[in-house]
Amino acid sequence: MAERPRALIVGAGVAGMSAAIRMEEAGWEPVIVERKPSRRMAGYMVGMFAEGVVAAERLGVRDDIGSRDRADRVTLQLDADGTRRPGPGLADQPGAPEAVLRSDIEAALWKRMGDRIEVRFGLEPVGVEQDADAAHVTLRAVDTGTTHRESFDLVVGADGVRSAVRTLVLDPEGRSVKPMPAVVCAFQARGQMPGFAEHESVIVSEPKRAMWVFALAGTTPTVMMSYRTRKAGKDLQGSPADAMRRTFAGLSAGGVVEDALAELDAAEATLFDSVEQIRLPSWHRGRVVVIGDAAWCLTLFSGMGATSGLLGGAALGDALAAHPDDIEAALSAFEAEMRPFVVKHQRTAAIKSQLFVPSGRITWWIRRRLLASKRFRVMGVGAPREAKGKAAVASEPAAPAAPERETAPAA
Repeated sequence: MAERPRALIVGAGVAGMSAAIRMEEAGWEPVIVERKPSRRMAGYMVGMFAEGVVAAERLGVRDDIGSRDRADRVTLQLDADGTRRPGPGLADQPGAPEAVLRSDIEAALWKRMGDRIEVRFGLEPVGVEQDADAAHVTLRAVDTGTTHRESFDLVVGADGVRSAVRTLVLDPEGRSVKPMPAVVCAFQARGQMPGFAEHESVIVSEPKRAMWVFALAGTTPTVMMSYRTRKAGKDLQGSPADAMRRTFAGLSAGGVVEDALAELDAAEATLFDSVEQIRLPSWHRGRVVVIGDAAWCLTLFSGMGATSGLLGGAALGDALAAHPDDIEAALSAFEAEMRPFVVKHQRTAAIKSQLFVPSGRITWWIRRRLLASKRFRVMGVGAPREAKGKAAVASEPAAPAAPERETAPAA
């Protein structure tokens, strides 16, 4: 390899930028390409677990990510008639994840990269060929369709669940895509739902459909609406508002569902996508490797997407630093490090999905009984919790993003 090997990183999401930062520190020259015309600015709530916190510290972005936890947080479970009961929220699950906005993580990574790492927007890979010396990538400009060819010592696919790199090199037939029959819609509201205090999060759960409103520090709440379906492809052809109104018809919960739908109508940016895991027997072939959602996609239901993106990017850079003259050894070490973590959380994602949106009346009843049990009450439901890291409380809410609708961003 050259004295300073070059790597093409496809995708400017959490995993892609994390890998670029750590690889640059390890002596590589990373170049990021992103098919979108500019960096995503939209934010929705994600949980950052301990593994993600450690990875963020290794990458030098922990303080800039901050925390959106509220010390006075309370979660309310609402029945269909609007009856309110205190209950556990996202932060009360085992592992006690911190609440952050996905945009907070991406902004911190972007700041950390500075002008040391080249980023090219509006480009996507359409061909990859490999030989003993390099990976030769054909890149296409999204706006004009013009193509050119460049050679790199390594190609890193961090381009999300619908990864072009994975399709081109590892899974052209799409056999690694494992649908979980559900659709998710996430967006940031303009303010708190009427009738609720600023520190109150809200959960409305029925068989096959559920809505969560997350109260956050220093910004307006984010909303996640989800439902079970085996016709996700058809639903995604329409608008998010139409799909949610059709799914949540007849459910009011004291008016909060209608209020959330009104916020969806006004949302500046919306995540609207099907829920799928990626399961590959190997994450690399030759000089090409996939990471983050492109490699494993733990899904929003797992709550581990951002954490696994930070962790995976840092782990790849660590492996390349430990094996500077042997790419195959580095990529094999990366897989050995990450796969047990990924397998564990892919397995638990199906269980966690039942907590987010029960698949039927039996699982809904079990969920209701479980969340009311002492097992959950002893986890500190509704108890004050001091926010970790740099406080994210601001005098004014964060400004919403420019209008945008997207599928699940690359983690």
